[in-house]
Amino acid sequence: MTAFKVKDPMLLRESIASSGNSINSFSRSIATSPTSIIKYLNGMPVRPDKAKKISDFLDKDIHYFFEFSGHKKATNQELQNH
Repeated sequence: MTAFKVKDPMLLRESIASSGNSINSFSRSIATSPTSIIKYLNGMPVRPDKAKKISDFLDKDIHYFFEFSGHKKATNQELQNH
């Protein structure tokens, strides 16, 4: 399974706040639960499609917030398919 983890939870949390969103409103905007966002911030692996949604919403490259944390490196094709 390909997965990412949040590199700097504080940076992601601050970026969400700077976008004018709470965790709740942000999670609704990317179609996930607030609980999942909190889990990601606490180290739970993030699927490539969710990492891409988060990064795209915050207008950053996926590697700005996330680092690889899975069995194989995600390819650009995998990221585009999600």
